[in-house]
Formats: sequence, C-alpha cells, structure tokens
Amino acid sequence: MERTRHPYRLSRGGTTTACCRSVVLGAMAAALLAAPPARAEPAVPAVPAEVRAVLASNDLVLAYEKTDATGDGVVDLVIAVYRGARFTEQPDTSAGNACELLVFTRTRILPDEPVAWKEAERSREAIDCVSNPVMDRPREMAYRDNLLVKPGSITWSNQGIRRHMTLAFTYHRADGRWYVGSMSQGYVLTTAGTDGDVVTAYGEIASPRDFSLTPMSELKVAPLQRLLDTRTSTDD
Repeated sequence: MERTRHPYRLSRGGTTTACCRSVVLGAMAAALLAAPPARAEPAVPAVPAEVRAVLASNDLVLAYEKTDATGDGVVDLVIAVYRGARFTEQPDTSAGNACELLVFTRTRILPDEPVAWKEAERSREAIDCVSNPVMDRPREMAYRDNLLVKPGSITWSNQGIRRHMTLAFTYHRADGRWYVGSMSQGYVLTTAGTDGDVVTAYGEIASPRDFSLTPMSELKVAPLQRLLDTRTSTDD
C-alpha cells in the first residue's frame, strides 16, 4: 500500500475533536476526490510594522493573528515565523527547524504611552518547516488558514500534501501559561494503481488523558507523534 497525503484546512469554527471523526474522514475523502473550483488567488495582506518590530528584519511571517488569545479582553499577538527566510527562495534546513510559534501580550505602563509587545510564550517545535514539503519554498502570509486563535486557545495545523498534523494549545488562567491541549493527524492512503481504493485515517491524543501537562515552550513533537501513531486508524 502506498501512502499519499491530504491537504487539511483548519476549520475557523474550532479544533477537530474525536466526536466528529466521521465528519472529518468524510470531508477528507471528498476533498481528495472533488475537482477544485476555479478561482482567483486572494490578495496576500501586508505584514504590519508592529509585527515586523518584534522580529528580525529577515524573518518571514507565515501567519499572524492580532486578537484576544487569553480571554481577558485584551488584544494579544500570535505569530508563526520562519526565521531568516524572508529573502530566501528555498531556505536551508540542514541546521534544523527554524520555525517558531510566538505569543506576545500588550504592555503599557501609562494610558498615554504607546503599546509595546512582550513575549509571553513560544514553541520551537509546533511548526514543521523541515519534513513538510509545503514549506520547501515558503511565501509570506501564505499560511493564514493554518493558524486559528480564539479566547483561551491557539491552534496551528501543519498542512502537508494530503495530510495534516495539528496542535492545539490552551491557556491556563491559574498560572498565566500556555499548555499543549491536543495533537491530531489525518491523511489519505491509496492502494497502488490508478484505480486504487481511497482510505482515510485520523487520530487524536489529548492532555491529560493521553499525556502529561506540557507547557507550550517544552513541547517535544517526536514522542507525542509516536503515541499519536498508535491512536490513528483508518475508516475501513
């Protein structure tokens, strides 16, 4: 059996959970088999100066959201960044993963002072820019659909070719920190040959049910991926 991969678009309505497994599997298969509608590519928004200001000049912004992430009613800034890739057509990945997911909070000492951004959290492993072929030639702001920020949650989907691996982070008000909430994946398998059957697969693990409470900054994808593989099954 030959494995292929399936592009999975992150729903703006929320993260994927086990309860909607059948819906996810059906949607994945339908997206694979349906012909894409012809449409013009939407204009890519420019990166604001205040986002550039918290990054190095040669950093490439994959996506960003400026919204209330913690649920306290104050605007936060979440950035998916590819370090040093802004002026490079095909970044060198030999030194490892150069992508990061960053969370900033607003700071203002006096009402009439300008707003400044302070880094609150980061993950060096949430975004896969090494083994995901979609990231071979990254384009600025081309991954906006991969990032979803709602009060109390941040979700990043590593969308590949006929597959995805998605991480969801949750905010804990008690200590003001971000933790890994869940990790899921979905992909499509096809048998060899042009008339091969299409089989979809999906799996999800969550904390604390499947793994211990893990701060966002301490995320290690490899051990969670091995666990997730054991919880992933096909729809046949």
